[in-house]
Amino acid sequence: MKIEMGFGQLMKVGRAIRNPSRDSFKLLENNRLVDRLTQSRICLTDSLHKARFTTEHIRKTGKGEKKYVVGWRWRERRRRIVMKMSRWLIHQYPASMQTGLTYLVLLYTAAAFHCASGQAKCNKRSRALWYRARSEHEGLGLSDAELQTISRMGDMKHFKNVLNPILIPRVVGTESHARVRKHLVDTMDGLGWTVEEDSFDGDTPLGMKRFTNVIATLDPDAPRHLVLACHYDSKIDRESVFVGATDSAVPCAMMMNLAKVMQAALDKFRQTRSDLTLQFIFFDGEEAFHRWTKEDSLYGARNLAAKLQDISYPANNRDGTHSLHRMDLFVLLDLLGSEDVQISNYFKDTERWYARLVSYEQRLNDLQLLHRRPFIFKKRSMYNAGIEDDHIPFLERGVPVLHLIPAPFPSVWHKNTDNASALHYPTIENFTKILQAFVADYLHLVF
Repeated sequence: MKIEMGFGQLMKVGRAIRNPSRDSFKLLENNRLVDRLTQSRICLTDSLHKARFTTEHIRKTGKGEKKYVVGWRWRERRRRIVMKMSRWLIHQYPASMQTGLTYLVLLYTAAAFHCASGQAKCNKRSRALWYRARSEHEGLGLSDAELQTISRMGDMKHFKNVLNPILIPRVVGTESHARVRKHLVDTMDGLGWTVEEDSFDGDTPLGMKRFTNVIATLDPDAPRHLVLACHYDSKIDRESVFVGATDSAVPCAMMMNLAKVMQAALDKFRQTRSDLTLQFIFFDGEEAFHRWTKEDSLYGARNLAAKLQDISYPANNRDGTHSLHRMDLFVLLDLLGSEDVQISNYFKDTERWYARLVSYEQRLNDLQLLHRRPFIFKKRSMYNAGIEDDHIPFLERGVPVLHLIPAPFPSVWHKNTDNASALHYPTIENFTKILQAFVADYLHLVF
């Protein structure tokens, strides 16, 4: 491999390799001189992944039980690997290397060495860098001090303030449904997010209805999204008043509360111009109007998934990527807020992310930062649960899904007792802390 460039350009490329961001990806993709160096960096990343301490793993205790453990941070492990190899290189060439250049040459040399044996594998990676990054993404890990900081951020007064306007019937097409949508839009817009109202007409058993998904994005220019989603409509009930506090007023409030209490960290994160951002989707039309079928349910989710699949991203690209590929992980919240909450892992391909929720609940509990109650996230898997929800249209199109829904469903499910009296605030507060820790870990937030 031969690269010819000036020292200034070499250092600029080195910084892009060591700390990739949206701008550095653009530099590496557009510079033909470093095309193979870019490919080498991908191979080097794969190689070091095999040697690192994983940010989460599962080990067996002496009693044969599975224990989820958060280990060392990958960033710290990478630093130690690089420093160890740098000292060796300086010892070999003491007069010809300076510290900064040593680090660059080290990465360059190691990448070239690994790529010599793995060039075929590298050439198979034809998609854009941002698309590859989503499958290689790792959580940063959180220290005990950071978990304590997240715990102190909690603001249940704000949570109740954003929840109360949603604790009303929200049947599609009604005035109260429109008021709740405006509440979602105004709240997220007031926090400085970019808000889109995705409206469309859908055919229902009760005739044509107007649906509107609300999509709030922290940084719309970032190519990759960690998506948190829920639905904001409520089930139609002709015989009584159905509020749907757990289904899904509480998840809506949890997401807006997260954006509020983590606002400082999220604003700081947005300023880094990372290629990854946070996106909220509040779906409309999840509930059936007559009887649940594939045609009479999930109106908003079905429409949005199909729409995003038809939008090329970037525009006119040659890789065949579209806007659904921008979703790193689709986290769906539903039926939350009551005390009888037991959540399992439902999908094998996102098991490693579910393990982090289990681990953070355990650690927060060990630090005495949670209310005493049975754990929410169970150390079990239910791969064939058969739960139909807003994740289905995205799952069918290959989007990685993490479904945060209790099974069995809460005792108040689809009953007129699913109102404010069904809510258990200690459980809600525990869940919000665990979710906030997960988001901070995934986005690598700095507090």
